[in-house]
Amino acid sequence: MDTEKTIQEKLPPLNNRWIDMTIAFIKGLALILIFSGILGLAGCSSTTEAVGKWQSATKLHSAQLLMQVITENSSPSAPQDIYEQLQAIPLTNKLTLFKFNHPGFCGQFGCLHTAYLQTEDEFKKVLARYLDPYLPRNTPLIQLVKEPPNGKVAQKKLPCLQFNQITQFQHLQHQTIECFDGQDYQIVEKRNILVIKPQRENKPLTTNNQ
Repeated sequence: MDTEKTIQEKLPPLNNRWIDMTIAFIKGLALILIFSGILGLAGCSSTTEAVGKWQSATKLHSAQLLMQVITENSSPSAPQDIYEQLQAIPLTNKLTLFKFNHPGFCGQFGCLHTAYLQTEDEFKKVLARYLDPYLPRNTPLIQLVKEPPNGKVAQKKLPCLQFNQITQFQHLQHQTIECFDGQDYQIVEKRNILVIKPQRENKPLTTNNQ
């Protein structure tokens, strides 16, 4: 007991003022991060809009064009069920977004999504990206950007696209904005925003249809 008392007497006294300042700083930083995330979400919602609903690609394009899309992303001998499960969204009258809703095109990073542009003489792939559909409830996977960021102007009146994904840290939503530069879609902005959501358990969260 005497030894413990001697050690305690030799230890420098804790400065309560510094402890209080440290706690206040941590609380303030947490509030700043939360509000910045909320404001980030609010700002994004005012300049973006959801894309349409996925539908069977066979209802939108000819078998010849769909054959080209599948062949360029797999092989001519692709299974027949790939054609049946290929989905699409017309973003404009010349730009179509495809989703390969097939196990052969899905993996750790999600499923393959591609965009094709119809020109006068070809049907050209202008975007390819793997997207994980598991997001917090009411979070769209893909959005159209009304006002291109960083002064970028979309070429040929094609919309910029925003892709929303959850990072490995679970509480950060990664947003990537891509715009068409005349040849392909290129990344023009990346950002992370704080999201408040439950931790992912053994099963995924909501699967969005967009």
